[in-house]
Amino acid sequence: MPDSTATNAASYTTRWDTISAVAKATRHAKLEQASTDREAIWRDAAERNGLGIEQFGASLIHDATSREPAENLLAERLSALPRELTEHDSVVDRRELVRAVNAALVGTGLSAVRAEIEVDRLLEAGAIVEIGHDSIGQARYSTPEMIEIERNVVALSNELASRDWAAISKDDVAARSHRRGLSAEQSEAVLAATGVEAIAIVEGAPGSGKTMTLAPIVDAYRDAGYRVVGAATAWRVARSLQDDLKIEARATASWIEGLNRGRQFLDPRSVLVVDEAGLLSAREMHAILTETHRADAKIILVGDRKQLQAIGAGPGLDLVMRSVNAARVDTIVRQREEWARDAVAAFGAGDAETGIVAFSSRDLLHEAVSHKAALTRLMRDWREARANYPDQSYLLIARTNAQVGDISRAVRAELKAEGRLKGPDVSIDAVTPSGHSHQIQIAVGDDIRFLHRDDRLGVVNGTVARVTAIREQGHSTPEAASDIRIEAKVDGRRIEFTPRDICDGQGRAHLGWAYASTVYGCQGMTVDRAVVLLDANYDRHAIHVAASRAREQTSLVMDRSAIDKLIATNQPLDQAHLPVAVTDAERRTLLAERLSRSTAKTSTIAVIEAVQKDAHQHDRIALGVWETGQVDQNSSKPARRSRVQSRELDHGL
Repeated sequence: MPDSTATNAASYTTRWDTISAVAKATRHAKLEQASTDREAIWRDAAERNGLGIEQFGASLIHDATSREPAENLLAERLSALPRELTEHDSVVDRRELVRAVNAALVGTGLSAVRAEIEVDRLLEAGAIVEIGHDSIGQARYSTPEMIEIERNVVALSNELASRDWAAISKDDVAARSHRRGLSAEQSEAVLAATGVEAIAIVEGAPGSGKTMTLAPIVDAYRDAGYRVVGAATAWRVARSLQDDLKIEARATASWIEGLNRGRQFLDPRSVLVVDEAGLLSAREMHAILTETHRADAKIILVGDRKQLQAIGAGPGLDLVMRSVNAARVDTIVRQREEWARDAVAAFGAGDAETGIVAFSSRDLLHEAVSHKAALTRLMRDWREARANYPDQSYLLIARTNAQVGDISRAVRAELKAEGRLKGPDVSIDAVTPSGHSHQIQIAVGDDIRFLHRDDRLGVVNGTVARVTAIREQGHSTPEAASDIRIEAKVDGRRIEFTPRDICDGQGRAHLGWAYASTVYGCQGMTVDRAVVLLDANYDRHAIHVAASRAREQTSLVMDRSAIDKLIATNQPLDQAHLPVAVTDAERRTLLAERLSRSTAKTSTIAVIEAVQKDAHQHDRIALGVWETGQVDQNSSKPARRSRVQSRELDHGL
């Protein structure tokens, strides 16, 4: 079997060497002078801080005599590394593996040379397993735990699909669907979900009426005497299930936490409805399928693989669909106008060019010359929506928490100018949903969003409240956030809390402004009007969700300077110093390419299957060559086992 990995790797190395040589040739003279200047600057800075060459050398000798604590620290970190490495992706490449091992070395004082040594040790010990290669021949890895979890998800799905469960009368289901005015497509999904199998999937586009489709399913099982419970990744979506379908519903993580504490929540007469199932990781899917299987219950997964991907490792819904056929609901009903429905469908299919043209031709794609100008344009659209459609709901959407913060500060400035925010601002140390520290300022009249469940306050992640009062405690000042008490209204009821009541272990409040949302935060939401702050880091999944939130109108606002910079970075090395004149056509082309990208998560099973398929094809080619006599039989050899195949067999893959 030809060693394509070695060939690809050699080709990659050759290209990299060529690029490096060109870069070195153009900057060699500058580097010599820069190196001399840099050493002098570093030496002066070190001496000013009391660290001379002699003291530094002595510290190295001292470190060498105390290696045992450093080795213990490294061993502890490396033991946790396999789980940490697969926290967000079940498959990682060589670069990510080496980066993680290097990160484990930081602060130990041990040599960076150890990185490659420790990588090899992890592989030899089987803590990390090589399962395949990428398109340029670089190795891809996972862990035995992740491989087992994903295979168990497929196996559990298959067992549930083969298990007979109580079916609802087809005539009864058809009558319920008709009474609710469901389409033929939705009615077919209802029939499939209420069939005899113990597992069912309803997959549909955003805005295709999945909640409407669920209503007759829930009613049919409840009227037949079954207990229906709901789950969703976000507490906000779980609460919507509870309110819309009148069922008990919790965040998926809450159900799983209960399972980890020994609290089983399903029985043989339970039906579990999981909304936004496409966001479930392999670990989460494994947990709820295990509980469903144990309890001899039924599970109905509702989601869409074309929308946002799971934050955790492994595409849970995709793994289930290896064993279970999904009933699809693709006809979009949320958007009022046909062109908008077609544009959303185009974005979801990876045809971003069609979607962009649709928005642009209706003056709903606005290009701003800078990030600041983009914010100004976004605020203009927001201001016009509030003035012209005061009774409609609206949503401001951005990709990152930092962008959401910029939008929120701009909104607050507008509200202050209007006089809606009263009194002094109070600064609060807060934490974003992604775990980053920042400060928010709140005043009376602010709309705030809780980012953590608190049963005492009766709030969950995503609950919105309006601040009605900020009171000092004792002799504190309004600026001393830890000593203030905040009063707010949530759905007409009054609550009181201090920032420390809702803080994490580092004293940061789980609190944010409620003026804008990230794309992840808005999945599952429906409003009348939306404005999206667009950039080139959106992909097919993100634009599909962002562009589909509004019934009436969505406008897209783009910072074209960021697109222009991206185009400039792709210039040939010998032209990198030249100014780049970007045309509108080039800008739109690049934007369409970026928005058409699919970043769907890969499973270990998919990677291993690709390796096995390639090996099978190579074997067939080799057999065909042998049989047709195109190779001298004396020089031919049996196809050797590749390194990947050897590791698969060694680890029982």
